[in-house]
Amino acid sequence: MADVLSRQQQLFHAVNDTARILLAAINEETFEASVLRGMSILAHCLNVDRGYIWQNEMIDGVLHYTMRFEWQNDTGQRANPVKNKVVFPYTDIPVWEEKFLRGDCVNGSLSDMSIEEQERLKPHGMKSVFAFPVYLQSTFWGWVSFDDCRYERTLNNEELDILRSVSLMIVSAINRNEQEIRNREEHNYRDKLLNTVNDAATVLLQAEVDDFESALRRCMRMMGEVVKADRVYIWRNHTVDGKLRCTQLYEWSEGAEPQQDTKYTTDIIYEDHVPGWEEKLLSGQCINGLIREMDEKIQEQLAPQGILSILIVPVFLRDRFWGFVGFDDCHSEHLFSENEESILRSGSLLIAHAMLRNDLTLGIRVTAVELETALEEAQAASRAKSNFLSNMSHEMRTPMNAIIGMTQIGKIATTIEKKNYAFEKIEGASNHLLGVINDVLDMSKIEAGKFDLSFAVFEFEKTLQKAINVVSFRIEEKKQHFALYLDADIPKFLSGDDQRLTQVVTNLLTNAVKFTPEYGSIWLKAFFSGEENGICTIKVEVKDTGIGISPEQQSHLFSSFKQAESSISRKFGGTGLGLAISKRIVGLMGGKIWIESDLGSGASFIFTVKLDRAVEQSGNSEDAARGEAVLEEIHSFKGQRLLLAEDIEINREIVISLLEPTELEIDSAINGVEAVKKFSAAPEKYDLILMDLQMPEMDGLEATRRIRNLNIPKAKEIPIVAMTANVFKEDIDKCLDAGMNAHIGKPLDINEMLDILRFYLQRCSAEKSANIDLCV
Repeated sequence: MADVLSRQQQLFHAVNDTARILLAAINEETFEASVLRGMSILAHCLNVDRGYIWQNEMIDGVLHYTMRFEWQNDTGQRANPVKNKVVFPYTDIPVWEEKFLRGDCVNGSLSDMSIEEQERLKPHGMKSVFAFPVYLQSTFWGWVSFDDCRYERTLNNEELDILRSVSLMIVSAINRNEQEIRNREEHNYRDKLLNTVNDAATVLLQAEVDDFESALRRCMRMMGEVVKADRVYIWRNHTVDGKLRCTQLYEWSEGAEPQQDTKYTTDIIYEDHVPGWEEKLLSGQCINGLIREMDEKIQEQLAPQGILSILIVPVFLRDRFWGFVGFDDCHSEHLFSENEESILRSGSLLIAHAMLRNDLTLGIRVTAVELETALEEAQAASRAKSNFLSNMSHEMRTPMNAIIGMTQIGKIATTIEKKNYAFEKIEGASNHLLGVINDVLDMSKIEAGKFDLSFAVFEFEKTLQKAINVVSFRIEEKKQHFALYLDADIPKFLSGDDQRLTQVVTNLLTNAVKFTPEYGSIWLKAFFSGEENGICTIKVEVKDTGIGISPEQQSHLFSSFKQAESSISRKFGGTGLGLAISKRIVGLMGGKIWIESDLGSGASFIFTVKLDRAVEQSGNSEDAARGEAVLEEIHSFKGQRLLLAEDIEINREIVISLLEPTELEIDSAINGVEAVKKFSAAPEKYDLILMDLQMPEMDGLEATRRIRNLNIPKAKEIPIVAMTANVFKEDIDKCLDAGMNAHIGKPLDINEMLDILRFYLQRCSAEKSANIDLCV
């Protein structure tokens, strides 16, 4: 009994020593030696000759056991040991599989075992065998065994329990070590994959436009090799006949037949060829699996390409399903890991963004110097806008100061001459302020892409003369010499936007007068540059002997919100928008504008426009002259009544006061609701309605629509004229769409208003005199 206790005590010590050794094994290089040393301690304590650790492995559906570790002494080596790392099927010794699956041990001498066991084990010189099954997380992992090649014997239950525990301890250490190795390998693999994606990013970022495709294929190869894929490809989506399709753009393949530009990679319809993919990819999920487990139609699409395993990563650009990047394994069946999915998703998005960027820059070929220049220009533009706002403040406050100041002077003036002087100055300052506002509005329309032309037949020489008339007073004031040259080949009548053309010429002449000193010279020249299919090219030049412009100043002369130099705005004034607006107008007319100048030697501003040749409209001149005469004759609208819809009291007062000399009778409405009520109550009372747009309760557009929808004959015919500060083309179009007949912009131009009133009220008056009830 004492011997048994002593042997158990020794076994406990051996187990403790083994545990301490295994716990101290901290790296892969020393772990196997630690396991063998622990087995050696246990074997000496048990007085056995060999020790083995066997791990289960399923091969072709049959359970096998593989030798992982072996220890043997001299006796064990001489007794024909099992070869190292050998693999056996359990079918060779099925009784052991049955025992191990029940959790039973093998314990005893070979002579007490079955004939089948003896035949299997006797050739290896065993007298006794002790084998202990090991389960990890309820799974039959394998077993640990010890061979006695000298004595036949059996272990007692206490020894069996101790050896069961130590077997589990050894296998747990092996499993822990293997898990650490796997974790380390996965970590290293993850780092390698991340580094590959980072390297790919560097390659794509550094790739020039001409070299982008080869750089892209290089990156695809890098990513393919690191995940051991046989193909890597990029597909892009497109929609035809309402069906989402995809086509392969690029492919890298190695170890598999290329598929680029085949029926399997061109114009593939998702729902027909790969059902279910569209929905899954749209939801942001990857396609990751074995081809043989996929839908039959998908197998028909992919199997002929030799694909066994596949990973498809969706790519979204600007929240839109752009396409996907795919990875094929044509040699093995396996699932790509979560790490591979996650990192390859980032790499795929990187590739797609690089392709998008390359598409955007293709043909532009932006160099590093150009990018730096673009940055400098952006910063300069930002500074220019700041300077522009400062300049605008000056340009607006200066006339406002004159208006406010002269208003005070006029109020306290004691003579009519002094008051008239103040009114003249107010009028001049107001016109200047209106010009500044118009420039800003034109520029805002240009930047919003809403700057359009209006075409009409006009007389070219008269258009130039209009521009000359604007600056002639200032030319005389500065005693400058002015000359006009008009090419005789220029057609007398052309078709185009004569008002915008006048605006360009006026702007260039105004600048020439402004920057040319007293007694200097200014030339306006117009040349015929040819004609094709009835479209004439006209070149106009404005030349002066002014201050001139340096090459550096010329580089941003036609930019928005810039002047040639900041000091110019302080010395000469101006918004700095005129040339930018002129450039836009000229561009819309199919031409270009440029400058030829040297600092201190004057400047020549030259532009070309394309205008249609036209013929004089029949009766144009005579009708115009006759119309002007009629307008001069008619000043009174006595007996006619106007409904004025305007919510601001001072605006109502201005209109009533301006129209007082016409003897019109005017009723007022303070909003759209009141305007509709007044007209509905007495429709025959009114000959015309002036309608403001922005009013409380009901705006002018809605009020017009309500009036037009009234079941009253007069409601369909009465002229309704918009009167508003909304002067953009789209604003005018809204007025006409609502049912209005015409548009007058604020601030009011009395001549424009009288023209419109004459046009509509004369008609009404004529129809009344002819006993016609309806006013068209």
